[in-house]
Amino acid sequence: MAKVVALTLSCLVSLLVVEVGLRVAFEAVDFLKPDMSDDTILGWRIVAGSAGHDEWGFRNDEVPETVDTVAIGDSQTYGYSATARESWPSWYSTLSGRSVYSLGIGGYGPAEYLHLLETKALSLQPEQIVVGLYFGNDFYDANQSVSTRPHWAFLRPADATAPTAESTAPRVAVSSEPPTKHPFITARDCLRRNSMLFRVIEEGPIGQRINARADRRVASDSRECVVAGSEPFTTIFKATDRFSALNPEDPAIERGIEYTLRILGRMNDLAGDAELVVLLIPTKESVLAYDLQASKGSSGRCDGVMSQLVAAEAATSARVKSFLSEHGIPFVDPLDAMRVAADTKRIYLRSADSHPNGAGYRVMADTLAAALDSD
Repeated sequence: MAKVVALTLSCLVSLLVVEVGLRVAFEAVDFLKPDMSDDTILGWRIVAGSAGHDEWGFRNDEVPETVDTVAIGDSQTYGYSATARESWPSWYSTLSGRSVYSLGIGGYGPAEYLHLLETKALSLQPEQIVVGLYFGNDFYDANQSVSTRPHWAFLRPADATAPTAESTAPRVAVSSEPPTKHPFITARDCLRRNSMLFRVIEEGPIGQRINARADRRVASDSRECVVAGSEPFTTIFKATDRFSALNPEDPAIERGIEYTLRILGRMNDLAGDAELVVLLIPTKESVLAYDLQASKGSSGRCDGVMSQLVAAEAATSARVKSFLSEHGIPFVDPLDAMRVAADTKRIYLRSADSHPNGAGYRVMADTLAAALDSD
């Protein structure tokens, strides 16, 4: 018994030493999950200083007095699935030589971008404001916020239905996690907030393979359409989820697109002397759509959903570009560059995670820097 206790203590001490070492070697903001708090307008925000975030609750070293460029967006701008130094705002800073402050938070959408521009971005007196518009869920998010939250009533048409009392609750982000927390999920979230070792393993090759298998199992249980891409750069497409946020026949998505365009126009008006630029962030499915041709075991139904998704995204992108061009708002589309990069390197994780990895964010920043330097 004494040997068992000694061995257990030895293992715990070893894990503690490794944990301390990882905290010295790595940044908490790159691995630990931050604490969240409710916000009456934004729905939620990251607690200031939590898991290495700055005093405003964003993924930066500090809040500067002034900055050259402010980046605004959701988790694609936050740089989820990559380190802070590998997010597109950070890569853009390195490539352009500009100082960049990131106002990216997972789950935010165009309405929240507008609020961040008014309350945060302009106070930093930037010369440039880059909005990361993600086709994967921003139109859905725009409709959710504007249609249901009283603060955004001024963006709704005059004949729109007023929000109900229930709709004043904080907005819920689109998530791949189940709505009811399984004990395993609760334990995992606790480890994500507190254990650097757990996060390093989860983000590594072994963790990615485990997550990929779990994604397939969950999809199989729910009879969801999931396609596993081919080697050498395997990943998982959740075409059904993505298409539901771009379906042109869904009135909610149509409203979301209209609200988004209205918001971008308003942001451009409010930017003042700062130049507003829109970075059009494509879905993983559109970037890697060609990969479906080589994938094995995909059903005709999955092929159909993927084709519908790619077509809907292309049509919506053309519509957004037309609006931006008519209003003199510069935009940058990295889709072609990401498709080319995907031929030779892995730019997404193996799992169904929709975010690029650091290499994928680098392609976005490369395209952005090249386009803006040429102006």
